Amino acid sequence: MIENIEKFYKLLSEDSSVAKKLEDAQNAYPGSWEIREPFIRETMLPLAEELGLCFTIEELRKYETRLKVMNSRDIEDDSDTVPDPVVYQLLDHGWETADPVYEEAEGSFRNK
Repeated sequence: MIENIEKFYKLLSEDSSVAKKLEDAQNAYPGSWEIREPFIRETMLPLAEELGLCFTIEELRKYETRLKVMNSRDIEDDSDTVPDPVVYQLLDHGWETADPVYEEAEGSFRNK
């Protein structure tokens, strides 16, 4: 539920013990932080459930996508203001690039 995600993030920002629990869970995570879905599933979702604020990966992705679109519109509408930095847990992580770095050539990939 989107409402639970908003409440969860509010708790994270206002309650240092909740933020510490998430930080401890993330630091104890044995896998790669780059593979975001399992990372979130093992660190953030159990804490949210413990707090009674259950949500899914899909709901978090929708929430972050909506937030990112709204923030980009705000920047376009008022180019003089600098927005607060937003940390997305799923978006903007991993091996993303703005432009394609590889192209297919004779069945293999090569650097452009």
